[in-house]
Amino acid sequence: MYAPRMTSNLLPDYRPDIDGLRAVAVLSVVAFHAFPEWVHGGFVGVDVFFVISGFLISTIILRSLDAGDFSFADFYARRIKRIFPALALVLAASLALGWSLLLKDELRQLGGHTAAGAAFLSNFVLMRESGYFDTAVELKPLLHLWSLAIEEQFYLIWPLALFLAYRYRRNPLTVILLVLAVSFALNAGRAGGRHAVQTFYHPLTRFWELLAGGALAWIALHRHEAFDAALRRLLPEADRQSALQDTKSFLGIGLVAAGVFLLDRSRAFPGWWALLPVLGAFLLISAGPHAAVNRRLLAHPVFVFVGLISYPLYLWHWPLLSFARIVIGETPSAGVRIALVALSVLLAFLTYRFVEKPIRAPRPAVAGHDAPRSPAAIVAVLTAAVAILGIAGLLIQQGSLGGRLKTLDAISDAKDDWDYPRVSAKDRHPQYSFHLRPLPGRSDDTLLFLGDSNVEQFYPRVRKLHEDSGRAATVVFVTAGGCSPIPEIEQTDGGCAGQMKDAFAYAAETSIRKVVIGATWDYFDQTKYTYAGSSPIPRRLADTIYRDFAARLKGLVAAGKEVYLVLPVPKGPPMDPQRMVDLQARFTGIPRYVEPLRVADFVAQQQEAIRLLNRVAAESGAKLLDPLPDVCDADVCPNLAPDGRPVSKDAGHLRPFYVAERIRMFDALFSQPVSR
Repeated sequence: MYAPRMTSNLLPDYRPDIDGLRAVAVLSVVAFHAFPEWVHGGFVGVDVFFVISGFLISTIILRSLDAGDFSFADFYARRIKRIFPALALVLAASLALGWSLLLKDELRQLGGHTAAGAAFLSNFVLMRESGYFDTAVELKPLLHLWSLAIEEQFYLIWPLALFLAYRYRRNPLTVILLVLAVSFALNAGRAGGRHAVQTFYHPLTRFWELLAGGALAWIALHRHEAFDAALRRLLPEADRQSALQDTKSFLGIGLVAAGVFLLDRSRAFPGWWALLPVLGAFLLISAGPHAAVNRRLLAHPVFVFVGLISYPLYLWHWPLLSFARIVIGETPSAGVRIALVALSVLLAFLTYRFVEKPIRAPRPAVAGHDAPRSPAAIVAVLTAAVAILGIAGLLIQQGSLGGRLKTLDAISDAKDDWDYPRVSAKDRHPQYSFHLRPLPGRSDDTLLFLGDSNVEQFYPRVRKLHEDSGRAATVVFVTAGGCSPIPEIEQTDGGCAGQMKDAFAYAAETSIRKVVIGATWDYFDQTKYTYAGSSPIPRRLADTIYRDFAARLKGLVAAGKEVYLVLPVPKGPPMDPQRMVDLQARFTGIPRYVEPLRVADFVAQQQEAIRLLNRVAAESGAKLLDPLPDVCDADVCPNLAPDGRPVSKDAGHLRPFYVAERIRMFDALFSQPVSR
């Protein structure tokens, strides 16, 4: 067994500077969420929280194991009393606000996120939701519970791992460092690119941050003098203990500040960049309460106060900002955001004072009054409350508990209305990198649809034409959301992974008789796309890019294939059904009237793309298909069908029923196959 050696002052009963570090972490996160245009890297506050949590909780576990009195029941009872009170309050308040203010689709998503939050599975749900049509993160009031989920997942397995290390007389530090190294390697190796979302939310790529705190806890209990001696060899100028601790504190706060003010969302995070806040927090905690920064800054009463309410402040601030963004329909003004942050602080204080403190440290019984409930009863009540909220969330997600705004259901239904088949492993082409969505017919006569979601939206009409033709030809869709059919244009995160280059190789096969290509077509001045290492792609490269694209299509035409380019589909803010729901509509249930899209405005907006595509067609021999006459009248593009349903799911994609009824531009393609 490893007996504790109290070789430093790192582990007194209470360290106000750690509460101050909590304040730095939570203020960074709140500032980033409220004012991302000013505090670009405030999201690293979560990483600081992970280190603090790993240090404090591992200290509790290690001390108990050293003393031989560790109890799993006691450990989890303490976690429940610490985590559940404020969590239950925020979940209940979020559901109440959602029932009053959200549309059906929004409320169902909130219900699912409530259930995930109650079960500490938010990170996995968010991983599964990520995709081309995923709701913007600003519109998910319980998004921030992903970090709490990772913490609790860690603490489901960490006490057992340490217990087994002690039981079988293995050095706990070896276990800590081994798991830390594996977790960091997974994080560093998968950050950015196609794995960016999974790396951000997956517990295995985040555990190393908590384990950094766990390693420091073991060092503080057992080897702090040796650790400081090693540091003095690296920092010979810090020859005295006080000088070393001051140096650690200045380095620590500098690293955390560098993360907050130098990083932004364009970085592949966490990855190697997460070392800034993690090492910074590690050094600040290891510096001890008497180091210069810790004593003078972090232990200041204002920072300590914010640190004490940091957990409820973290829970409250994001739902308030998110609900405001939803009901206003745009980013709230700076004044509104400041007021919401102030309200978050007030709610956090009230939660801490009247909910958390009484539950975590109930007053002793007083003569003449009923005795307080036992700790076991408190834990049972808290667990039941969170479970009930989770069940309520599931019922809402399934539609069993509807909201108040049923008159807006027609608008709500539009958002998730998408009729394009999902794919599985069996749909992957055996030779190429893409998946196929085939509609079987004659194997020697294939019609290929190639592009992004602008092509996917036409699937309902194409399927109908395929069935009406008696399945005379095979139809194949090769698409990827957000991926340009111009193979040299790639998403910045590498999400297209060369699929379109493979798609053109497939298009050259002899069975392909006709090729239809559609896309958003405007890839310039957007950080989402890259070309020859340039991101954003400057507009001056447009003619060069589309000239090369024309040469590629000319090769297909020369091989005897019919090639069709779909001109831009009418789109724009007037087509977005979400614009029909403003703050007044959420209170009255009456949708807002939105002027339909004017044809002249749409053509003016798309004139550059139309010019480029006309040139490509002229140079390659491809033919143009124009959806404008099918979608629009002479002067306007209606945003509502005659029965009052929105015709689009968002600002840029038509709904399946409207496509099936109105789009006629593909009809001639299903007449006769190309002669050979």
